[in-house]
Amino acid sequence: MVDQAGRLETATVKAEAGSNIVYRFANDTEAAAAIPTGSGDIPNLKQVIASMRDTGAGELTALLENNRTISTSAPSTIPRDGEEWFVVEN
Repeated sequence: MVDQAGRLETATVKAEAGSNIVYRFANDTEAAAAIPTGSGDIPNLKQVIASMRDTGAGELTALLENNRTISTSAPSTIPRDGEEWFVVEN
């Protein structure tokens, strides 16, 4: 019975730690510190969204800047992380 109680206590502690990580991931502010986990610190959801927004804004700016200098009769591509975006006339 002692072994079973010890395992239950260990499982409870791990569940509480996991619950705290999920709570912080969902509710921390963008300015909050990274969330410590057993496998390393992770950003919270607002930080992830801000990073995606900033990255997307930079890529969109590059796309628009490049598109202004492109001849409308010639198809062109923009390299991005080993891939290419095709600029399509509208």
